[in-house]
Amino acid sequence: MNSKRVRDVLFYSHRIIGLVVGLFVVIAGLTGSALVFQREISEAQIAAQFGRVIPEGELVAPDRVLNTVKAAYADQPDLKPTAILRKPVADAPYRVSLKSPDEKTTAVFVNPYTGAIMGSLINEHTWTYFTFKLHYALLAGHNGEVVMGAIAGLLFVLVSPELPSGQVGAS
Repeated sequence: MNSKRVRDVLFYSHRIIGLVVGLFVVIAGLTGSALVFQREISEAQIAAQFGRVIPEGELVAPDRVLNTVKAAYADQPDLKPTAILRKPVADAPYRVSLKSPDEKTTAVFVNPYTGAIMGSLINEHTWTYFTFKLHYALLAGHNGEVVMGAIAGLLFVLVSPELPSGQVGAS
């Protein structure tokens, strides 16, 4: 095979690999950009869906919040509380995490001043979960992780001819 033929084959395969890898890089880039702001987007989404907390009076004790959630979910004894969180800002709700036997997590939001349940979300049904799975595994589980890993390797191979060779005038 002469050098022109080898160069043409390499150029063509570089182009095809670049287009395929580029599609996956765009997916990873867009979803990664959204995930950078996941906290802010989630907080805005929760406020829009369940309303904002208006600071008034004293905070309800975390054990009272936990008892309220346990009472509200008494008909679902398979849901076990795993965490109760609250950001140190006046208008943040309590977030009680409940885990099911199949490892799905339900987040219950509770007003920290009234103790009333504002609403709940199943983590696996949120945009954050979907975006995270798309970003890391193309929504395809372990196979998607392998594909994204291979794409990262191909991206390295794709850009390696562009790395400086250390020779002046090399092309």
